Amino acid sequence: MVDLVVNYALNKYSNMDKVQKFIDKLLSTAGSPSPLGPIFTEEAITEAFLTISATMEGSQAKEVDGTQGDAKGDAKREAKRDAKREANMAITGQSAIDLLVNYALKKYSTIAKAQRLIDKMFATVGQPSSLGPVYTEEQITEAFLTISTTIEEQEAKQKAEEADAEAAEAAAERAEAEALAEHKAAERAARKEARDIKKAALEAAQQPAPAPFSFDTILKTSKKDLNNVDFIVRHIMLKCEDAEKAEKFFGILHGNIGKPNKIGRVFTDEDVTEAWLRSTQFFEEQAAENSDESGSSGSSCSSSGPTRLRSKRKSGKHKKRGKLKKKSTLMAEELEGDLFGSDSDDLSGEEDLDEEDEKNISKELLADLALGENVEPAELHDNYPAQAWTETLPDVTPGSEGFNERATAVMRVATVGQSKIQVHFDMQAACPPLQPHQESVGFLLHPKSPIKKLLVDHPTGSGKTREMIRVLDNYFCDCRPKVPIFPKDPVCR
Repeated sequence: MVDLVVNYALNKYSNMDKVQKFIDKLLSTAGSPSPLGPIFTEEAITEAFLTISATMEGSQAKEVDGTQGDAKGDAKREAKRDAKREANMAITGQSAIDLLVNYALKKYSTIAKAQRLIDKMFATVGQPSSLGPVYTEEQITEAFLTISTTIEEQEAKQKAEEADAEAAEAAAERAEAEALAEHKAAERAARKEARDIKKAALEAAQQPAPAPFSFDTILKTSKKDLNNVDFIVRHIMLKCEDAEKAEKFFGILHGNIGKPNKIGRVFTDEDVTEAWLRSTQFFEEQAAENSDESGSSGSSCSSSGPTRLRSKRKSGKHKKRGKLKKKSTLMAEELEGDLFGSDSDDLSGEEDLDEEDEKNISKELLADLALGENVEPAELHDNYPAQAWTETLPDVTPGSEGFNERATAVMRVATVGQSKIQVHFDMQAACPPLQPHQESVGFLLHPKSPIKKLLVDHPTGSGKTREMIRVLDNYFCDCRPKVPIFPKDPVCR
């Protein structure tokens, strides 16, 4: 063990300072595996240091004297190598394996290079090796396994460190890109908000001022064009002579708030209250006007009330005084019918003619088809989920508030329009398959659906003709005539 330290120090160092550092390092590992492999005691290290010192001092003295020639120098070097070899040959067992492992790990960084050393060592099995000791195959194999494991661990650790560094760099780049994208998005949003504010301000500045409220305007406007409030006020103005009679009809209106009437309107509490306020204003203005007329004979005064209604009432005021009680009941029934009855009086002559022509055409077509007017259509068995309509908000009818939500809920239950858009078609088929938006039209306009009419507004090329074919298929068993109308000849081909 001492000779191993002596030979290593004499071969590696040329002065005592470096030898002293080496000995200090060995002393710090006394009792544990040393850099050379074996475990040294302090006594062995001290003895080796004394031997090294004496040897180096003798060498230096001989060099000063200059008495040694080349032959002696060669002999000395050969003697040193022999001494080293002899010292290493004394190392056996685990110490020899550690010597080989430490030498390979210190000299080589890859398994391929270490493999070359191991191959050379296998070639000298049973003989003194280049390192000195005589190795067996088992010792060399064990040393190679230790070397391979150590190098693989070092390489894995290095790769892990490199991967961590790359991941950290990539994360930093992603964070920087996300921050830049968020910054640009915020800038775009700010610019868009500024443009929207500017656009809204310009539109508000260019929008004309609303026309002042006028009772004359309400009387001259068609009932179809009036909102609920003006619709109620118009009927009160035409049918009631004073606020006392109007109160009775407002009571009727309050009892029907939120219920759809026969003319398709639904009055809310706000509508009725606003109409009552305007009607009260109207009767107050009428009362003030009548008071002014009675105070000044022969003079004409202007009023904000409706001229037609005022002149009508003045001309028949004295003639109809005896018939007011008789007409009060009829007036109530007439007003209630106007508010909750038919709106047929607003049909123009052209609309009446259209209805008559449609009725006559239907009769002619039914006669051509040898069908009667009251023939019931055959039931279509196409697995249509009619129960979905009866189970989902059955009280909400088409045209009333909330029906859109009902129809949406029914289509979700029936999984209508939830398929993916198809991009590949069978070119030999008579009709292409339905797309999701076309499925919705075919589902809504069906004999078993509560919807009886439907306006479809799609852009050019979206498949409206295909939707018409689907709806016609739905009504195939219906004996009523179907009249498809196409705007251009190419569609009919």
